[in-house]
Amino acid sequence: MPAYDIVRYIVIQKMIGNEKALCVLKNYVNNVSPSIIMEICKATRHEIIGYLQRIRERSGNIYRGFIVAKYTLMHIDTIPTLVSNDGYKDKTAGRCPFCNRYSGNLVFHIEIKHGKEIHKYIDTMIEVLRDKVINGKKVKNT
Repeated sequence: MPAYDIVRYIVIQKMIGNEKALCVLKNYVNNVSPSIIMEICKATRHEIIGYLQRIRERSGNIYRGFIVAKYTLMHIDTIPTLVSNDGYKDKTAGRCPFCNRYSGNLVFHIEIKHGKEIHKYIDTMIEVLRDKVINGKKVKNT
C-alpha cells in the first residue's frame, strides 16, 4: 500500500519533530525550486535529494506519491509533535514519548517498538485524506 507508506513516513517525521524534512517536502510539492528550498529550509542538496527519494521509493509511482504527500502535508498540523529533542545535537536522537527511553535513532525505535501506538495517528490522517480527497470534498489549501 504505497499511500499508507507515504502517510506513515510523513506522520513519523512530524512526530519526531523533523521540521527540515517537512519543510523540504512542503515546498517541493508546491513546485518550489530545489535551490530556493535550500535557502528556505537551510537544507543541503543531499538532504533534499534524500527526503524526495524516500517518497519516490515508497510510492512506486512518482506522481501518485507526490499527490498523496501534498494532501498529507496540507493536514499534517493535526498530528502532534511528541518528541522534544532539544539539547541533542543529532535531530534523530532523543527521548521516546511512549517509554521515556533515550534512543539514538527515534524513527527506527518508534516504528519498531511502538507501531501500535502510532497506528492511531496514521489512521487519523488516512481518514482525513479519505474524506478530503477520495470522497471528492473540496480541499482547503493551508
